[in-house]
Amino acid sequence: MGFFNFFKRDISEEEFQEQQKVKRGLEKTRTGFFQSIVNTLTNAQIDDDLYDQLEEQLILADVGPACAVRLVDELHDEVKEKHLKTGQEALDALRGIHKERAVAAEPTKFTADFAAMSDEDITFTYCTEFIASRKDKARNVARLRSILNEIGDSLVVVEDDDIVKVHVHTDQPNKALEEGLKFGPLLTVKIENMREQHTAKVIEGTADAPKERVIVPAEKKFGFVAVAAGEGLKTLFTDLGADVVVQGGQTMNPSTDDILHAVDAVPAEIVFVLPNNKNIIMAAEQAVHLSEEKKVIVVPTKTIPQGISAMLAVDSEAEQDSELALAMLDAAKHVRSGQVTYAARDSEFDGKKIKQGEYLSLCEGKLCANGKETSVIKKLAREMVSDDSAFATIIFGEGVTEEQAAEVENLLHKENKEMEINVIDGGQPVYYYIISVE
Repeated sequence: MGFFNFFKRDISEEEFQEQQKVKRGLEKTRTGFFQSIVNTLTNAQIDDDLYDQLEEQLILADVGPACAVRLVDELHDEVKEKHLKTGQEALDALRGIHKERAVAAEPTKFTADFAAMSDEDITFTYCTEFIASRKDKARNVARLRSILNEIGDSLVVVEDDDIVKVHVHTDQPNKALEEGLKFGPLLTVKIENMREQHTAKVIEGTADAPKERVIVPAEKKFGFVAVAAGEGLKTLFTDLGADVVVQGGQTMNPSTDDILHAVDAVPAEIVFVLPNNKNIIMAAEQAVHLSEEKKVIVVPTKTIPQGISAMLAVDSEAEQDSELALAMLDAAKHVRSGQVTYAARDSEFDGKKIKQGEYLSLCEGKLCANGKETSVIKKLAREMVSDDSAFATIIFGEGVTEEQAAEVENLLHKENKEMEINVIDGGQPVYYYIISVE
């Protein structure tokens, strides 16, 4: 059957499009790339260097950074879960990753187009969408797809390490939500009665018209879109070369449509998108498939510091988009990110009780400390800074003074006096400080 045929399966829309990118990339260098994969994995030692090498090969094969990262992450999880030891076992696992995943439903839009359908076209009444956190990471997403297929249609299931996003048309939205709750708490829920919505639209004689797209003609080869909140960060990314900065952050994540319109506004043939937030990556990846006029490449940056490092790695003389994407992704991977924020309510994070009003410090997305401001910043500094740290950036948010930011700078200097530190007024909401260390 061959390595490449293992990528054939019934999948969700985003997974299907991603798979097609894999296929197109692999077909360009079918013989050479397959042999390269085999050579890399056969008799190889399974370590971080192997994953990095495999990721690079996928990117250079024009698979795309986001897709390459996802494939390698899946392989990493399988190696860890099954305690694989040899390169041959890893190769077999890679071949089986997509084969072993169960049938997903046919592709569809995530929002119902009520104006485009007649009442007779509506088989199931409720358009049901939700996002569930993956607290139970061992639970099988394939089983979820199977159950939802039995009770509805127009199913799309998108998953990553932290969440499962579901869209389904069904007469049993309660059943769909119950299945989602088995994975973890529901983060968002939207249920629409499509028959009632359709009737209302017909009576009104209008449907919500999509925002008109204005596609700016290409004047250069490469362009860049970054997601960030705060005037200071907007200016920073613009200074680094971003053509468009989409306002968005932890509490106001932009939609795929927002990102698509930003891409349209960039006067370039190939547009790199930096989500700068793990929750925005999937929305950005959907724009890849919706943009027909411009090629879109998502560099899956999960934090603002990663996005800054990626932009700093841009080579104005680069000729190949795959090489540029690889350089940006590599730069993003070598920066540590930390944030300082506050608790808006009593909650639980990483198994720790959090009280409303407490300060929180996060390092690489994990809770570092909670409590009083100075205490959590000190602990974050100790966690992030080492003797090998050469450079740090402190981005202070709205409501923070330059004097307060200088105090944080001093705390970092106490951990490493030789480290160069840059302080920037980012003006971002939610986070008092965003800190990067390299």
